[in-house]
Amino acid sequence: MKRFTVIIITLVFVLGISFLSVEEGKYVYASQDQITWKISSAFSPGSLLYKGMLKRFAEEVAKRSNNQLQIKKYPPGALVKVRELFNVVQKGIVQGGISAGLYHARLIPEGIIETGLPQSFLNYNEAVEFYYRYKNGRVISLIREAYAEKGIYYLAIYPLASYVLMTKFPVKGLSDLKGKKIRTFGPYSLLAKKLGWATVSIPGAEQYIALQRGTVEGTIYPFYALEMYKLKEVINYVILPPITGSIMTDFYINKKAWDRLPENLKKICNDVAMELVPWVCSETERLDNKFLNEAIKKGVKVVSLPEKDVQKLRSVSISIWDVFAKKGPRCKELIDLLKEYLKEKGRL
Repeated sequence: MKRFTVIIITLVFVLGISFLSVEEGKYVYASQDQITWKISSAFSPGSLLYKGMLKRFAEEVAKRSNNQLQIKKYPPGALVKVRELFNVVQKGIVQGGISAGLYHARLIPEGIIETGLPQSFLNYNEAVEFYYRYKNGRVISLIREAYAEKGIYYLAIYPLASYVLMTKFPVKGLSDLKGKKIRTFGPYSLLAKKLGWATVSIPGAEQYIALQRGTVEGTIYPFYALEMYKLKEVINYVILPPITGSIMTDFYINKKAWDRLPENLKKICNDVAMELVPWVCSETERLDNKFLNEAIKKGVKVVSLPEKDVQKLRSVSISIWDVFAKKGPRCKELIDLLKEYLKEKGRL
């Protein structure tokens, strides 16, 4: 009888622990459970975000959690196509993704603003200040609200690159670009059309051949494309200032997967993600300078637009922002905050 009583007490204790792992009918990981997440990237294995940020994130989370939370990282196409990544994370098939808001802007219109609009920021640190710290974090709070409505926890935002205009032909001013065939996309196509450029839409991987054959005469793309896409072999000029000083990327997690985590693991993920932001900023800037200098050694020339053209580029860009402000109340508030921020910086 005594032995039977001990067994019953033990069962009650075990079941009690199990019940602690259930919240409103949804399983919540107990503090001792080992968890494995699949994180898929939209960026190649050679990119800073994949081989640098995501690798460091996975290692540091495993270390701080004593291997309780394991991150398995996957390059684009290994688990899912880039354009399908957000939907797959939304459904919980993959726990997390690293991509850019522009890829899923049809579901989250704030994603276009989040990714970065023409002439918004001068550099990566300025972009990070705006998204994370301006108005006590109001910007990232708005973005997180938008993603939460789609079943996503928005973990972090990181700079990816500056977008610059690169051409095969000499450019002394904006007038030299009228009628020229420039590869563009998204909001940059609107800018190009307003400036009188002939816009061409082709995948990034096809730019080299298109530039080589003259199908396009220029492109708006990151500095890293000079090296990773070998564009330094087929373009002759890099035009400054950048069309935008910082394109941003997002790191997001399926909300149900996030909600199941014990609080200590949530804190570890948030802490590590934030600690990596300044490192990504400094590394991205270092690589920009490296790739540009290597292109210069190959004969690529750097041209700076005259101040009157810089002002025109900025004013036309700002008129485009208003197009995206009309996408919804949150979009309008984000654009209003951006304008207010730049006024405080003396650039608006």
